[in-house]
Amino acid sequence: MKYKKLGKSGIKVSEIGFGAWTIGLDWWGKKIEEDEAKRMLKKAYDLGINFFETADMYGKGKSEKLIGEVFKGMRDEIVISSKYGYDFSNA
Repeated sequence: MKYKKLGKSGIKVSEIGFGAWTIGLDWWGKKIEEDEAKRMLKKAYDLGINFFETADMYGKGKSEKLIGEVFKGMRDEIVISSKYGYDFSNA
């Protein structure tokens, strides 16, 4: 896996990230069960991915919860990007 420095922070981020909408939503395909989602996250990490993108709207926090469960105690080894505040009711 190739990594890039994140600005001047010194943090190294994998060039390929894991978009966690796939484990939180089923809008564009089949629902992914929690055990399978956890295996996907672990496999991504094992392949060198340390950048995980998520949002509160991905399953109403489901993807954030799964990332937290899988990487509990490993916070200094991964980079998490999260968005918040997406509101369908005002669209």
